[in-house]
Amino acid sequence: LSLVERLGVERIYAHVLTLGDRLIEHADRLGIGLVGPRERKYRSHIYVLDLPVQDWVDYLAGENVRVSPERDGIRVSFGFFNTLEDVDRLAAIIAGRKAAR
Repeated sequence: LSLVERLGVERIYAHVLTLGDRLIEHADRLGIGLVGPRERKYRSHIYVLDLPVQDWVDYLAGENVRVSPERDGIRVSFGFFNTLEDVDRLAAIIAGRKAAR
């Protein structure tokens, strides 16, 4: 809790929204829908990509990417410890698999 207090909830919130912005940019480029709101004022640290759960959960786990099934999609949750590079890595893994299909 002291780390959260030191960083500040508002800074953490802004950070996870920035990560979400990047995720949405990648999703749009890859033709992947977002389940839920796109507008910043309605978002949080949780995003659901419209990817078939049965095709993606195990694959991503095999790539050391932790996601979970949610609302018939793949839930991606960000924390203060995540980086833009994490988002780019996830997008690259998804793009690589989509290209291989």
